[in-house]
Amino acid sequence: HVEKGESVSSVVQRFAKGDVQTKEFAVTFPEGFTLEQIAARYADRTGKSAQDFIAEAIVGNYADKFSFLEGLAPSRSLEGYLFPDTYRITPDDTPRDVLLRMLGNFDAKVPQNLRDEAKASGRTLDDIVNMASIIEKEVRHSEDMAMV
Repeated sequence: HVEKGESVSSVVQRFAKGDVQTKEFAVTFPEGFTLEQIAARYADRTGKSAQDFIAEAIVGNYADKFSFLEGLAPSRSLEGYLFPDTYRITPDDTPRDVLLRMLGNFDAKVPQNLRDEAKASGRTLDDIVNMASIIEKEVRHSEDMAMV
C-alpha cells in the first residue's frame, strides 16, 4: 500500500524490506453467529453495507467454486457454511472477497472423512450442517458444547 505523498525511494525501500503497510485488520466471526450477525460485524468493521453482504451470501453465487454447495437451492443462504474464525480483512475487501475466504476455510477445515461418513449414512453435508446448527442453538454452556 502506497501512502499519498510518499517518495518513490521510500516505497522501494519498504517493499524491499517486506514492509507493505497494508491496512488489514482482524475480524472474528464466532461459532453460532447467524448470517445477519456475521453481516453486521462485517459492516461494523468495514463501514460497508450489511444488506449487501447478506444479498451476496447465497449458494448460487458460489456453487460452481465449492463442490460442497452442489445440489443446494441457488437461492439458499450460505448460513452454516461460513466457517467461524478470525479473518484478515482490508478496507477494499468486498462481501464476495470475505465470503470466498470463509467458504474456502470451510472447505479446508471440514475433513473429507466427515463428508464421506455423511454420504455413507444416507445424509447430505447440508443435513449435518443443519443438525450441528440446531444442536449449537440448544446447548447453553461451553462445557456442554465441548462434550457435544
